[in-house]
Amino acid sequence: MIPFIPDTSKYIGKPRGEVFAEIIKQYGATHYIPGFEYQQWCRENPGKIPRILKDDNYYYTPGTVLGYSDGRVTVPYGRWRGDAWNRNDVWFEDDWFDFERVLLLPRIDS
Repeated sequence: MIPFIPDTSKYIGKPRGEVFAEIIKQYGATHYIPGFEYQQWCRENPGKIPRILKDDNYYYTPGTVLGYSDGRVTVPYGRWRGDAWNRNDVWFEDDWFDFERVLLLPRIDS
């Protein structure tokens, strides 16, 4: 399945949490919002990762968020580096940059 990557260029400089809220509001009914499971699949299946994800951008999967005891929240992202999918997470409240993307998957109605 080929991911859908919405244009987020208008959000540069805004907090990541606002970006995710807007994307989920706009696409949540028509697209699946993946989380850790998609990041894990990419890590385990590097030969099957869609070409669209093999650039130098960060691909967030906001279907999973991590909360810390101090109240801060992070969201996972993956990035193609060389010949592997690398995973990490970043703070929700930090600003959005031009190399950041949200990864969505089309819903398949049964």
